[in-house]
Amino acid sequence: MRFKEIIQNRQDRLIAFFDAILAIAITVLALEITVPSLGNIGDSERGEFLVSFTCYLISFIAMAVLWYTHTLFFSNYSLTGSYTEIILHLVLLFVITLFQPMTRAIGLYRSDSVVHILYLLTFASMFILNIAILLLVKRNSKRIESKKARRNTLYKKFVKENENLTDEQSRFLMMAYMSANQDEALEILKEKLPEEYAQILKEHEEARRESFRISVITTAETILFICGAVVALMFSIPAC
Repeated sequence: MRFKEIIQNRQDRLIAFFDAILAIAITVLALEITVPSLGNIGDSERGEFLVSFTCYLISFIAMAVLWYTHTLFFSNYSLTGSYTEIILHLVLLFVITLFQPMTRAIGLYRSDSVVHILYLLTFASMFILNIAILLLVKRNSKRIESKKARRNTLYKKFVKENENLTDEQSRFLMMAYMSANQDEALEILKEKLPEEYAQILKEHEEARRESFRISVITTAETILFICGAVVALMFSIPAC
């Protein structure tokens, strides 16, 4: 199995694992909602239900935005094979599993500022880890692309300095190079593609940059929203 296929299989399993843990965590959050019995609905029971539902809603929005930004980014980028990327994902999943007890805690101790601070720290850790993963993958991708560009330059230089090669020799050299370096071959062929195909590749690169930008902006907006909602929850459920 080629190295690229190994990395792709690793990414597919990691993303599937990430989605499964996130789905389970959201489901467990919903189970924490306290539903009063039909014959015992008073102001206190109604208030308890509203608090637990509000806490669930806040945590659901946080996890939904995390899933969205993570999915959007990895629709345009791929893991590079770094074990650091996998370790950060595992730490992120660990923090996600802490969301259920933290959500339950702020529901039980709505006026306790320490509990709310712990919840916000858990929330912040989750999004900081997500951003760290995005930045790491983006940086590693640039590093790999830089290496490809250098190899591409060396190849062109070699061909130019050996202009006495016959057309057949040059063609075989190009075929051997392409079979061993498919990504680099794509970069070489970009210059020879018709304009409409070159435009498609250009739009793909723009989509990659846009996905990273949207992920970061959405994360920042969500952090402000969740922090405001958690603080408001301490004082009034309607304000939240």
